[in-house]
Amino acid sequence: MPCKTHLVSIGALITSLMVGSAHAVLVTQWNFDDDTFNDQIGTLDGTVEGTVTIVAAGTNQFGVDMGKAMLGGAIPDVDFVNMGDLNTLGVTGSFSFTAWLKLDPLPTNNAISAEWWDSRSTLPGDGNYGGFLGTVRRGDDLGNGGKPYVNMRDIAINGDKLLKPEQRIDDGEWHFISVVHDSTLQKSKVYLDGVYHVRSDLYESGPRNLSQTGPSGEGGKDLRLGDGFGAVGGMIDDVRIYDHALSVTIDGSNMLTAGELYDIWTEGAVIQQPGDANNDGMVNLSDLQILGDNWQSTTATWAEADFTGDGTVNLADLQILGDNWGFGPGPDVSFDEALAGVVIPEPAGLVLLAVAAPYLLYRRRIQS
Repeated sequence: MPCKTHLVSIGALITSLMVGSAHAVLVTQWNFDDDTFNDQIGTLDGTVEGTVTIVAAGTNQFGVDMGKAMLGGAIPDVDFVNMGDLNTLGVTGSFSFTAWLKLDPLPTNNAISAEWWDSRSTLPGDGNYGGFLGTVRRGDDLGNGGKPYVNMRDIAINGDKLLKPEQRIDDGEWHFISVVHDSTLQKSKVYLDGVYHVRSDLYESGPRNLSQTGPSGEGGKDLRLGDGFGAVGGMIDDVRIYDHALSVTIDGSNMLTAGELYDIWTEGAVIQQPGDANNDGMVNLSDLQILGDNWQSTTATWAEADFTGDGTVNLADLQILGDNWGFGPGPDVSFDEALAGVVIPEPAGLVLLAVAAPYLLYRRRIQS
């Protein structure tokens, strides 16, 4: 798989938003790499109910080997892993949850919303509960099928608070999902594959709890992981709980660019700097020369200056390099001066400056 890149278009307005003031501590993690359902941080070791297995996970969207993963149970309310009472963690305010999910394409006759997380408390039959429920919407819901749902409630509040990313994940690939709740702001946010999916304050605002014991003697229910999730080929990996809202920085397109949550999402990945063909941490004359040497190639790789991933080296790649010129320690010459010294090999035999003229004109206009 190609490594993740972050491309910034000319003139893009980047807006950074920092959330989460306290350092988040990892209190629970299940990654299944030791072929068990044991908590790698704390004491919430899982107990299998019915049939649930551990399988090879393959690689994620960054090409990182995921090791082992949990293949969810096939029958709802029968096959799942009981992870214990989350109330024992003592996380009563802000919290963050992260996990990787993978499932097969859902057929349009699929009528079951597969659960990947259920930490709801057991309450009377009025439908009210505390904690939250994570599902993937059933396939026969044509408008929402294959999209992850997070239903969150506080016992004192009547009504679901739904966080729903507008993106299907039933494609046989790994997807990173996270729920970040800030108790000070009374705001809950969901991120999918590094993108903050905006919902109205009606859905995001209000007090929430990771898990909650019910009133009038109604006890809290142990966390169920992967309840019936295997019926749709559902796999779960690297499940984590933090005791604070993870810090985030997002850009103008709501994509994570930095912060604690970004670091967890990209853990183990090689994040390539746009324009840095030789991956030396700088965008300079060396990268520009590589681009010139491979100009108009139709079988190029990143190392040959194809920064868009389309196999070709053209003005789009030159634009990316120009926009990121000087990244790192930086060159000693300006981008315009560097262009004047790079010659495209035969048969073109042109100075790269000549073919770059339209881009340079636009660049100068937006800089003036």
